[in-house]
Amino acid sequence: MKKSAMVFAMVFAMVVVTGCAPRIKKDWVATSLNESGGLIEITYEFHPNEAFESSEQQGRDLAITICQAWGYNSAEQFGLEKEVCTDRTRTGFASACNNRRASKMYQCLGKGTGSARDLD
Repeated sequence: MKKSAMVFAMVFAMVVVTGCAPRIKKDWVATSLNESGGLIEITYEFHPNEAFESSEQQGRDLAITICQAWGYNSAEQFGLEKEVCTDRTRTGFASACNNRRASKMYQCLGKGTGSARDLD
């Protein structure tokens, strides 16, 4: 009985600590730019156990700002958000990811006239 009470107390403490931890804000940054193709890759990095938040709107606004600087009207995300491990630790047969990178691709829209991608 005493052992189960100690396990319960430890689990409860972990839930309280992780549930109340402040969330870290992660901003999207442009990491790959192709002006002639109107393509932008945006990313942010995070630790898998980190409590964080990212803003979809901040990422979209970043892509739109870059596209507008290139003479386009807007930007649209295409494809799915991807996540990859950028730092892996291996111990025997086990491995753990210490850092991850999330990325999205955006296509600039509306440059000039008659563009196949001009949706505006």
